[in-house]
Amino acid sequence: MWKTILRRLLLMIPQVIILSILIFLIAQAMPGDPFTGLINPNQDPAVIERMREAAGLNDPWYTQYFRWIGNALKGDFGQSFIFKLPVSTLLAGRISNTLWLSLLTVILTYVIAIPLGMWAGRYQNSLLDKVVVVYNFFSFAVPLFIFALIALFIFGYRLAWFPTGGSVAPGVSGMAEFWSRLYHLLLPAITSALLGTAVTIQYLRSEVIDSKSLDFVRTARSKGVPTNKVFSRHVFRNASLPLSLIHI
Repeated sequence: MWKTILRRLLLMIPQVIILSILIFLIAQAMPGDPFTGLINPNQDPAVIERMREAAGLNDPWYTQYFRWIGNALKGDFGQSFIFKLPVSTLLAGRISNTLWLSLLTVILTYVIAIPLGMWAGRYQNSLLDKVVVVYNFFSFAVPLFIFALIALFIFGYRLAWFPTGGSVAPGVSGMAEFWSRLYHLLLPAITSALLGTAVTIQYLRSEVIDSKSLDFVRTARSKGVPTNKVFSRHVFRNASLPLSLIHI
């Protein structure tokens, strides 16, 4: 297991480098630059050109790339030309909401996916299995942003079950702030979790189906171990190992 984790971490390094180069080149290929919006009849083009030169925008792309990577490794992500603040400051003010949303989404994803994958694998070819497979195809095929807009329209605007903006209600503190933040996170987390279960369900279902016919499962059954205990203690334990590796 640890060798697999280490190998995947080592493979991730060149992938991240190649991805960063592609992202940088795509950004370079986009028309305009941060100073393009300053161009107007009253602005001297020579002033804008000096600003581009001072910002290093006239340097070769590889020079700009290594400067960008070096600054990013030091925590300097540049200046926002819209908010007139360092990008790191803007990220620091918003990253907590992203982390809380990611954590809640992961928890809800496993809460939904693990029971469905276990039931679908245990009751293979049953009506429940077919319903789970259809749901799996649906969650894999529907784009998240479309499903999120529909959920926001129905449950946020029409039914008014969830808030439609913000991250916490104004004027609250202590535990009230915690519950308010959780309430604001529920709709986006549930929406993301419902469409993020496809891989987990599919892998777990396949592993449960394969594990049902293994020798240790037949041995446990022959010893009179209850079926529920066979699946919860033996089948699930064996099926969950590949599941943990694919998420690394």
